[in-house]
Amino acid sequence: MQGDLLFIPGKPAALIKKERVLVIGDLHIGVELKLAREGINFPDASQRLAREINRLCDENRAGRILFLGDIKESVGNPPTEEANAIRTFFRQLEDKQIMIAKGNHDPKLADLIGRMGLDAQIDREFFIGNFAAMHGNSWPSEAAMGKGTIISGHIHPIIREEGEGRKVWIVAKAGKDAGKHYASYNKRVRLVIAPAFNELVLGRAIDSSTKRRVPAFANGIFDFESAEIRTIDGGAVGRVNSIV
Repeated sequence: MQGDLLFIPGKPAALIKKERVLVIGDLHIGVELKLAREGINFPDASQRLAREINRLCDENRAGRILFLGDIKESVGNPPTEEANAIRTFFRQLEDKQIMIAKGNHDPKLADLIGRMGLDAQIDREFFIGNFAAMHGNSWPSEAAMGKGTIISGHIHPIIREEGEGRKVWIVAKAGKDAGKHYASYNKRVRLVIAPAFNELVLGRAIDSSTKRRVPAFANGIFDFESAEIRTIDGGAVGRVNSIV
């Protein structure tokens, strides 16, 4: 748990408790189509994702869903099969208020959603109470750094244990160079990086390259080495500098 953020037991998702907003990391809808071309089939993958998210909304009394970007697997215009999967996914969530922090895989997503007539907000950042949310492939704004917690996705963090990958959260405090980049910021601000929600997107092990792939770490805005690694339930695993 990070303040008013609840890590949902058993699932790579979180809840902003006061506002009852479900937070979901990278989906990469369409990755199942790549796997199918390799002979690995996951039929109805997008429908199963939507059903699971609806279930989590019902269990946690959440009427709003905040997606942390990379809704789709393709970077440009999605192929027809992927576009159809995205349409199927969002049609099952039509009774929810949808917010999408635009990811690097999400060009053309707004056009697709617009043609669907879906009432969804797509923006670089969102502000909910004392939280800011973004995808994580760019610098936080000055306004985001004034919040208590910034939530992002983008890097799909995992750790390796006995040859198996385990999805984890990363929780980092402000770094020593934050003041060089921001005239004013909350010195207690925390960066929370979410694992990928899609079970078909395992992720990438936390290592020395992780710092380079997160602008907020690479530029000293948040401290990578002292960051905490948490299980998907929120339990302590250790600090980055203990495994890297």
